[in-house]
Amino acid sequence: MEKSDLEEELIRTEEGREVFSSSINNEEGFIPAQELSKEETKDEFIDMDIPARKRKETIVIRRDQWRDIRINTELGFRDQRHGGFRGNKIKTSKYTILNFLPKNLFIQFTKSANVYFLIMVVLQCIPAVTITQGQPTILVPLGFVTLVSMVKDIIEDYKRYSSDTMENNRKVLVIPQGPQIEEATEREGEDLFKDIQWRSVSVGQICKIKCDEYFPADMILLNSDDPQGICYVETKNLDGETNMKHKVANKKVLQRIKQEKDLENFIADISCQPPNEFLYKFEGKINFSPNDSELSNTGRRSNKESAPLDANQMLLRGSSLRNTEYVYGVVVYTGHESKIMKNSPESRYKTSKMEQLTNKFIIYTFIFQIVICLFASIYSTIWTSVFREETEQYLKWSLDTGVIANNVFVNFLVTFASWLLIFCDFVPISLLVTLEIVKFIQAQFINWDHTIYDETKDMATKAQSSNLNEELGQVEYIFSDKTGTLTQNVMEFKKMVIGPVSYGKSESEIPSPEEGKKEEDKNEEDDFIEDLSEPQKTNPDITNVNFYDPKFYEDYRNPHCQNLSMIKRFLLHLALCHTVIIEKKESNGETKMIYNASSPDELALVNAARYFGYFFKERDSENNICLEMEDGSIEQYKLLNVIEFDSTRKRMSVIIRIPSGEIKVLCKGADSIIEQRLRDQINMPETTKYLENYASEGLRTLLLAEKTIDEEEYKEWNKKYEEACISTSNREENIAKIAEKIEWEFELVGATAIEDKLQDEVADTINILKEAGIKIWVLTGDKIETAINIGYSCKVLSNDMDQYIIDNTKTSDISDRLIEVQNEFEQSEARNHGLIVAGDSLLKITSSSDLCEPFKELADKMKVVIACRVSPKQKAEIVQLVKDQYPQKTTLSIGDGANDVNMITTADIGVGISGLEGQQAARASDYAIGQFKYLKTLLLVHGRECNRRNAYVVGYMFYKNMLFVLCIFWFGIVSAFSGMSIYEQWLYLFFNVVFTAFPIMWFAVFDYEYTKKELAEDPKYYIYIVKKSISLGKFLRWIFFAVWQSMIFCVLAFIPFEKQGGTLWMEGNFVYLGVVMIVNIKILTDTSNHTIISILLFLMSILLFLLGTVAINFFTFSDLYGVLENTLTSIEFYMILILFMLAIAQIDIGVNYVNREIRLRFIGFVQRVQSRFYRRKTVDEQNIRKTTKIHTGFAFSQDPGNAPQVVDKVTKKYPDAPHFSNAEPEEYYNLHNEAE
Repeated sequence: MEKSDLEEELIRTEEGREVFSSSINNEEGFIPAQELSKEETKDEFIDMDIPARKRKETIVIRRDQWRDIRINTELGFRDQRHGGFRGNKIKTSKYTILNFLPKNLFIQFTKSANVYFLIMVVLQCIPAVTITQGQPTILVPLGFVTLVSMVKDIIEDYKRYSSDTMENNRKVLVIPQGPQIEEATEREGEDLFKDIQWRSVSVGQICKIKCDEYFPADMILLNSDDPQGICYVETKNLDGETNMKHKVANKKVLQRIKQEKDLENFIADISCQPPNEFLYKFEGKINFSPNDSELSNTGRRSNKESAPLDANQMLLRGSSLRNTEYVYGVVVYTGHESKIMKNSPESRYKTSKMEQLTNKFIIYTFIFQIVICLFASIYSTIWTSVFREETEQYLKWSLDTGVIANNVFVNFLVTFASWLLIFCDFVPISLLVTLEIVKFIQAQFINWDHTIYDETKDMATKAQSSNLNEELGQVEYIFSDKTGTLTQNVMEFKKMVIGPVSYGKSESEIPSPEEGKKEEDKNEEDDFIEDLSEPQKTNPDITNVNFYDPKFYEDYRNPHCQNLSMIKRFLLHLALCHTVIIEKKESNGETKMIYNASSPDELALVNAARYFGYFFKERDSENNICLEMEDGSIEQYKLLNVIEFDSTRKRMSVIIRIPSGEIKVLCKGADSIIEQRLRDQINMPETTKYLENYASEGLRTLLLAEKTIDEEEYKEWNKKYEEACISTSNREENIAKIAEKIEWEFELVGATAIEDKLQDEVADTINILKEAGIKIWVLTGDKIETAINIGYSCKVLSNDMDQYIIDNTKTSDISDRLIEVQNEFEQSEARNHGLIVAGDSLLKITSSSDLCEPFKELADKMKVVIACRVSPKQKAEIVQLVKDQYPQKTTLSIGDGANDVNMITTADIGVGISGLEGQQAARASDYAIGQFKYLKTLLLVHGRECNRRNAYVVGYMFYKNMLFVLCIFWFGIVSAFSGMSIYEQWLYLFFNVVFTAFPIMWFAVFDYEYTKKELAEDPKYYIYIVKKSISLGKFLRWIFFAVWQSMIFCVLAFIPFEKQGGTLWMEGNFVYLGVVMIVNIKILTDTSNHTIISILLFLMSILLFLLGTVAINFFTFSDLYGVLENTLTSIEFYMILILFMLAIAQIDIGVNYVNREIRLRFIGFVQRVQSRFYRRKTVDEQNIRKTTKIHTGFAFSQDPGNAPQVVDKVTKKYPDAPHFSNAEPEEYYNLHNEAE
C-alpha cells in the first residue's frame, strides 16, 4: 500500500487501549478503516462497513468524522465541530421563481434543433442576407415549441413543489427550544410537548410521535408506551414492505426515562456516524451527563456512562408508527441528511432514444446543408467573377453599389448566408411541432384505453411524460419491484396434507357462483361453521385463510374417520408452534386483539388454526399458551423452549408440556430439512407428491413434525441448552448444535400450503414479455429465499433454469464466487440461466471496478436477475449499472412504493403502480398504471405502434422537406446558384402547415399495422420493431429517396417547359404541385389501414394546394399572377405529372412489398426458432421431471430475533443470554387481525 494513500493517527478505542489505525485518504474524505496486519492490502478496505459485532476486528473511525449531538438543549442544534447541521426543510423541485427562466431556457437550448433554428432566426434578421424581408418567420414555431416544453416543465415541477410544501408544513410534537417557542402551538392533551412544523425540527431535539404519524427526521428511540420500550414501524416508503418491523430502546436509556416528565431534564450527548445512505446500518453511542456541561476541548468524555446505539433504535424519516400509542425520540439526521433523502436522486429530464437520434440526424443534416451551401456559394462567386460584366448589366449593378458588388469574399459570405436561409427547411421545424402535438394525442389515447383501465381502483392509465411514448416500444430491460408490484403481499392458507390425505381445492376446482355448490357440500360447511365457538361465529371472515374442501369438513366431523386423530394433532401443531404475539387494545369501548407475527406466513398458519376451531387466545406471564377449542373450552399448554427459525436452519421448534404432562417437541420447516429428520417414511411418499403439486401452483409449503420425549431426556438436553445460551463465544453455533440433538427422530404430522397472492395475470404477463425479448430483473428488499419463491410463482424462474446465488460479503469471496459462477455457466447445458445476488454483495460489486466489470458481463448472459435485500439507492445503482453498460438499450423500472422512486426516475422509462403503498411511485413515474398486467398492453400495443409511427414521422418529415428544398438546388444549376427561389413566397409558407400536415398526423395517431389483439398476444411483432424502428441507415435511405426523386422530377419539369417557352414561375408552380402530390402519395401507400377519413385527408391536402394556387393567381402582387392559365393549357403539364406520379407510386409500393417480405421472413424465422425451442424445452422438462426434484418454496415460520416478548420470557432464567435488543435489524412483520 502506498504511503501517500494513508494517514496514520493515534486514537483511543472504546475499550480504552491505544492503537494505530489507517484511513484511506480519497476525494470523499476519510472513510472508516480497520486495524491492518502486514499481509492485508488496500482491497480489504472495501469490507469496512460491516458492523463491528459481525467481525472480530476492531473498527476504528477517525474522530472528526463522527458528529456530536447535545440532546434537549439549544446547544445541540448546531454541530460544534463542523459549524452547523442542516435544517429539516426539504426541496426536490428544480426551479424557483427567479431561476426558472434562465435555467429552463438553458435546458431548452441544449437541444440541437432549437440551437439550429435560433441561428436561422438571427440570419433572417440581417438585411443583407435575409430572404424574408427581415422578418424572423421561424421565431413563431420555435417559440411555440419552446413554450410548450416550458409549460410542461412548470406543471411537473409545481407538483414537486406542492409535495415539498405539504411535507415541510406537517406538524410534530417537540419540546421547543430557542426561536421555536414563538412558533409552537398547543395540542389538546399535551403539556410538555408543543406542535411545530417539520421544517423547524432541529438535530438534538426530542420529539413525541403518536400512532399512525410519520417520523419527521431520522431519530433515536428513547422510550415508548411499552414497558420494554418496544414499538412497531411501517417502512413501506423505504423498503416497500407493508408489514411491520419492531424497534426497541436501549435498556440504559429506559432506566433514565420512565415517565414523560423525565424528558424535560434529560441531558445527554450522542456520538454517531455522519449522514449516509445505508438504511439498515447505524452505529453510535449515547453518553449520559450528570449536568449540562460543555464538551471538553479534546472531545473526550471521561467518567461518563455510555450505551451503544445501533439500527434497532433507529426510526427513519419516511416510516410511520403503527400499533404503538406513542414513542419518544431524539433527532440525529434532518432534511437532506436523512437516510431517505440520501437515497433519493435529483429529478432529471428524460429524453427518448429517438429524440437523441433525431438530434444527431439534425447535426448530420446541418453538415450536409453546409456542404451544399458551400458548393453553391463557391460556384456562384466564381461564376459572378468570371461573368462580371454580363452580371452587372443583367442585374443593373453599378460600380458604386458598395462592397457587395466589388469584394469577392464578402459576396461569398452573403451568398453563403442566403443559401443557408434558403435551405433552413432542410431541418424541419414542423417536425418538432408535429411530434409535440402527436405525442400529446397519443398520450390521451393511452389514457382513454379501456383495456388498461383498473375498475377495482377506478383508475385509468396515465401518460405523464408523453415525450417517451416511442420509448415504450424499445424496452429491452425491465426492473421490477416485488411487493405490491408482482405480489399483493397477502398470504392465504390454501391447502394442507394431514396423514396420507390432501385437503383444499384450487380456484379452478371450486364451483363458480353461477354453478353453485352442491347442496350437501354447502350443508357440511354451514354445519361446521355453526359448530365453531363464539369468536369464530362472530368473525367468520378470518383473514389470511382461503380454504375450501367439503371432504375436510366431513372427515373432521366424523368420529369414526381414521384420519381424525391426525387432523387434531395437525391443528394443535398450528396453534402452538409459533411466536405470534397478541396485543390487546381498547377501541370504542371494545377490546380488540391484534396478532403480531414475525412473518406473514406464520400469521396465516395461526389464523388457519383459529379458522378450524383452535383459537390462540393468550400467552400469559408464566408462558402458558391458552387455546379456546372448538367446543368453547380453554386448554393450557406450557411453553418450555423456543428454538428460532433462520435462513440456515430453515426450521423452528417449540418444546411444549401438554395438559397430560407429556413433553412434546413440535417442529416445522422446509421439506428438504424436515424429511431427513423423520424417524420413518410413513406417509412421506404421498406427501412429497402433494408438495410437488402445490409447488406447481406456486404455493409455499412447510412440513410439520413432532415427537414425544421423556422428562429425563428433556432435563439433560435443557441443561446443555442453558450452557449454550450463556456461552461467551460462538453462542449461536453452540445453540444450533444443541438444537440438532433434539430435532431428530420426528413423526410426520402433515404439510401446509400458503399462497403468496400474485397480482392478476402477473405470470402470463412476465412470460409474454420474456418471449418479446425483454430481460426481467427483480429488485426487492426481501430475503433470497422469499425472492426465489416468488420467482417461481410468477414464472420468472423455472425448473429448467440453472440458478447462481451470490451472497458473499467480502471482496475476495465475491471475486472467487464470480469466477466460480462463470465456470459453472460455461459448463452448464441449460439454455436459461438465472442470477440471484444479495444487497451486501452488490454494495461491494458497485464500489469496485474489479468486481463490477465481470459482474456486468455475467449478468448480461442471464435470462433473469434477482437482487435481494437492496436499498432504494441500490435499486437505482443497479439500473444505472445496466444503462452505463448498454447506453443504446432502453430500460424500464416499475414499482408501487416510495422506495421504488429512485429506480423509477433513474430508468429511461418509469412506470408507477397506484397501490397499497401510496401514490409516491405513481406521481414520480412517466406512466402510472393500476396493475402490473397492463404493462403488456402498454408496451406491446401502444409502445410498439408509437415507436413505429413516430420513427416514420421523423424520417418522413426530413424526407418531404428535403425533397421540397432540393428542387431549388437543382434549379441553381441553370441559374448559376444565384439563390433564386422557384416557389411563390406566400404559397411557400403553407407547405408544412397546410399542404402536407394532416395525412402524417392522422397516420401518427390512428394507423395500426396489426390489430390490437394480434399485437397484445403475439410478442414477435414487438421483437421486430425494437430492432428495426429507426437507425442511421433508415435515415440515409429517406435522404436518398428525397435526392433522386427531386432530381428526376426537376429534370422532367425544367427541360420540357424550357423548350415550350415556359416561365420560371410556371415551372416552379408545377414542381411545387408535384412535390405536394409525391409526399402525400408516399404517406398514402405507407398507411397500413385506410379509412374514409385518411383518404379524404389525402385528397384534401392536394385540393387545398390547387385552391391556394387558383386564389393567389388573381392577386397582382403575386408572382403567380396570370400563370395558372398557361399551366393548365399545357399538355406537358398533365403528361409529366401523371407519368411521374405513377412511377413514384409503383416504386413505393415495390419498396413496401420488399420491406414486408423481409419483415415476414424475420417473423417466420422467430416463430421457427421459438417452435423448435419449445419442442426441445418440452422434452427437456420431461427429462428434468425424471431426474430432478421440483422446487418447493418453503414458507417462513419466523424471523430470528423478532419475537422478543416470547423468546426473552423463555430465556430469562439465563442472565447472560443475548438480549433481543442486540440482534441484527431484520424485517418484522406486524400483520394484524382484529377480532371482538
